[in-house]
Formats: sequence, C-alpha cells, structure tokens
Amino acid sequence: MLLPPVLENSCGCPYSKTRPRPFLNLPQNYSPISLLSSLSKVYESVLLKRLNQFLDNNNIIISEQFGLRKNLSTSHQPLCVTELIFDGFAKSETTGALFPDVAKAFDKIWHDGLLATLMRLSCSAQFIKITHSFLTSRNFRVRVNNMLSNPRPILSGCAQVSLLSPAMFNIYVNDIPNLPSSHLAIFADDTAILTKNKHPDIAVQALQT
Repeated sequence: MLLPPVLENSCGCPYSKTRPRPFLNLPQNYSPISLLSSLSKVYESVLLKRLNQFLDNNNIIISEQFGLRKNLSTSHQPLCVTELIFDGFAKSETTGALFPDVAKAFDKIWHDGLLATLMRLSCSAQFIKITHSFLTSRNFRVRVNNMLSNPRPILSGCAQVSLLSPAMFNIYVNDIPNLPSSHLAIFADDTAILTKNKHPDIAVQALQT
C-alpha cells in the first residue's frame, strides 16, 4: 500500500543553526525542519518496525555503526575511540585518526543508489516499491512566518524528521570501506577512522591509503 501523494508532501520551516545576527542572512546557516502528516508517520512506524527486523535478523548493519540503532547511544562512539587510543598507549603505539565530515549528509542521499543497495540486500519487491515512492514522490514547501512557497520536488536525500530516514541513511553508508589496517567508529554521519602503529609515519600513511 502506497500513501496518497498529499501525505508524502512536507512543509519545511527553516531553523537557524547560528545565533549571531550578522550570519542570519546566509541560507547555509539554516536547517530545514520538515512538518509531516501524522498519518504518514503512523504508516512509517509500521514500515520501520519491519525494516529493523529485517536488518537485525540478517545482521546487515555493521557493528561499527552506533548511530540511530536500538540500545546504542551517542556515548558509544567516543567510548570506542577512547578504548582504541588507550589500547595503543598500552602497546606503545601511535594512534592516527581521521574525522571526515560530509556537509548536509542526510540531504545528499542518492535515491537510485539507495534503491540499488536495497535490491542488493534482497529486500522484498514490495518494500522497494514503497521506498521508491517514499523517496521520489515527495514535494516540499517552505514556510516563513505566513508566507508559503510553491511546491518543489525532493531530488535527493530523505525527509528530515521522517521516522524511516535514519534507518535509510544507515543502509546507504553501510558499505563504507573497512580495511584490516584501520578501525571505524561511526555515529550516523559522524565517522572516525583510526590506525595504530609503533611508527607515527606508518600510522599516517595508513590513513592516507
């Protein structure tokens, strides 16, 4: 069952990420907060429950991903990083770390790439069809005070505050390379890549490769 298009539309309210007034006129300093239909959220909660069951039963999400998962929280990622560093100290090893950051990561999810990943994971055809509608049939409008913009299609990314978006993002980034010489600690789009070696130059070189 697919939702009617009217329930897939969202209204975005820009939220300022910075308080100093001189920066309030820059669009990049605002994040969109999507207002979604209550009925669509109920529908998404049912889909999310089934999706999480599929992911858990098939052990799909990598163990290095601590974000947006049951029984895990923001403290687990820095705890993992800290343990790796202390383990390096105990072995007289230097720990090198790389913290890549993708700006507006949730907004840059490639729809076709996510759908291809779901197919590769052998998700049901019906769920992929629903996900295709969830991703590609959405429009958004922006509300500022009493002004409302014309509707525009969402060409990439997942709707903010959608219940399905966090799980979709985890699936999308799940195939991040994990080399034997490195360690990963991920919380949603915040990634830490660490290497350890007794020689600092080798640790740095491992990060660069």
